[in-house]
Amino acid sequence: MDNEYIGKNLSVRIPRELLEKLKYIAKYKGRSLNAQILYLIRMSVLDFKREHSLSDAAMEEELKKFLETKPNKCDQD
Repeated sequence: MDNEYIGKNLSVRIPRELLEKLKYIAKYKGRSLNAQILYLIRMSVLDFKREHSLSDAAMEEELKKFLETKPNKCDQD
């Protein structure tokens, strides 16, 4: 999967207390809030791949199948 950004933003409603904790952790780790959230998302994907014993190629194939069968409203312009 390409590491380039797709040029889309994602709005997420986060409870204030959780947001403040994320900000604290990001500052502690020397990251911006955006970088911290991307780090957590990447770690979640890696955990999923390990849990399901998926290689990068297998994950890409599963993702391709998913996107073909489950259109995402967020991806439609």
